[in-house]
Amino acid sequence: AQRYANSTVRVSCGIDDGFTVLTVADDGQGYADEMLDCSELEMGSTDYSSGSTGLGLYFARRIAELHCHRNRTGRVTLSNDGINGGGSFRLWLP
Repeated sequence: AQRYANSTVRVSCGIDDGFTVLTVADDGQGYADEMLDCSELEMGSTDYSSGSTGLGLYFARRIAELHCHRNRTGRVTLSNDGINGGGSFRLWLP
């Protein structure tokens, strides 16, 4: 997140609908529409112009999915509701 932030990264943790939710939000440009619409199978693609492999998101999703409790499975969500419209990454664990 620090790489994409203008100046601020905020990390928080809370409970939402029985899930522990870790949020990393920044004040950068936010996620591209393609990333917000991306299925889990598309994670891990390489963008040579930015130097990003997407592997961080891929592995975060895989780790989240390994966390299961009472028929609930962890997940990762991306949005642009971070600081001043920046990106927001959420890791949901049951």
